[in-house]
Amino acid sequence: MFGSLLSLALISFYSRNAAFGCPAQNQYGTECRNCSTACENELCNPETGACLRCHPGFTGNFCNQSCAVNTYGKDCVMTCGFCKDERTCNHIHGSCAKGCTEGWFGEKCDIPCEFGYHGVDCNEVCSLNCLYQECDRFTGNCTFGCIPEYQGPNCQTRSSLDSQSALDGAILGYSVNGIFVFINVVLGVVFGLKFVKRQNERRRVEPIVITKSEGPTKQIVSSLVV
Repeated sequence: MFGSLLSLALISFYSRNAAFGCPAQNQYGTECRNCSTACENELCNPETGACLRCHPGFTGNFCNQSCAVNTYGKDCVMTCGFCKDERTCNHIHGSCAKGCTEGWFGEKCDIPCEFGYHGVDCNEVCSLNCLYQECDRFTGNCTFGCIPEYQGPNCQTRSSLDSQSALDGAILGYSVNGIFVFINVVLGVVFGLKFVKRQNERRRVEPIVITKSEGPTKQIVSSLVV
């Protein structure tokens, strides 16, 4: 339907163009000026020279104006993606010359970061300390918190509680070892004292044998030394 109407319009324009006596279809007016090259197919109104349609990236009656900020393409109806530093995209094909802002990537910066990535052009990897390794694609903050022993928005800081627990555990371990050493020393002293005491008691009760000769016989007298 649209194609038929456009064809009829072109035939009408061409007929009026011939009425001006212009030798070519891409000319207009009584002086047969060439239609602007900005006009699509260089076709224009045979009376005024206004373009019938514009090339992608241009607008205006004579297609001599670039698309407005953050728009591009055919008839300037496309919206730019998320270009870095809030720059506008190329008015013809929509690409971002300086890359993408946080959370987006692709030539037109219109594709969200994939799972596990964040930042400018999605070049940053989510922290390995993020639970499930998932983070906000704009800030890099961990979505579901941190794995054990880590804390902070992006889970890069060791937990002070865990560090204190480790310190307490070390102190407890040294304390227990110290107690065992002390007990062993005390037991060694006690057993040593008992051994010395037994040795002294044996020396005190040791018998002394005296041999006395009386003629052909010997009399043995035993006495205890007090």
